[in-house]
Amino acid sequence: MAKQSYRNNVITPEARLSYPYVVDQLVTQIDGRVVEKWCVDLLFSKDTDLSALDNIVKELIKEQWPDATPQLVKKIRTPFKDGNDKLDKEGNVKPGYHDTIFITIDTKRSAPVLRAANGEPMTADQGREEIYGGCYGRALVNGGTYDHMGNKGVKFYLSALQKTRDGEPLGEGSTTSEQVDRLMDAFGKQEDATDNSDLLS
Repeated sequence: MAKQSYRNNVITPEARLSYPYVVDQLVTQIDGRVVEKWCVDLLFSKDTDLSALDNIVKELIKEQWPDATPQLVKKIRTPFKDGNDKLDKEGNVKPGYHDTIFITIDTKRSAPVLRAANGEPMTADQGREEIYGGCYGRALVNGGTYDHMGNKGVKFYLSALQKTRDGEPLGEGSTTSEQVDRLMDAFGKQEDATDNSDLLS
């Protein structure tokens, strides 16, 4: 196997987090094999400046496949995906992905380092409480190339994650104690209300 190319310690722009498995691993099966990993999707608005990440991807492609023709370069997979292609079983764009560019970052080696907005380390319990689908953060990633079973590409691997601010929870996010307090307060103020559609907004 040819030696792969890497770029270490790259900080992403701020993104909205979706499907964050950054404390407890996501366990899935691929071709009958159990795969355990820490992962998260980073959702960027389409006007986010991703040029630094894009330049790293281009550099890695050029370094790893210096003799690649333009036709081959087009077939090399990059980490950038169109959020409008992230569909649920009914064919609808998943919550939060509409008109975004997203990247999926993961690691199988060790749990990522977690930081709060002020830079202080987060414990595992704090991570479970504070990091949810819909909040915002930025990641420390390592870029690398892969060439497996004919699939060539570049991806970013998760090293550390910093939560930068809260956001509107996405459907898959777990409910935090702060959200419970807000909901209970809302129930207390609206005991006689018949329309509760705004309580989760």
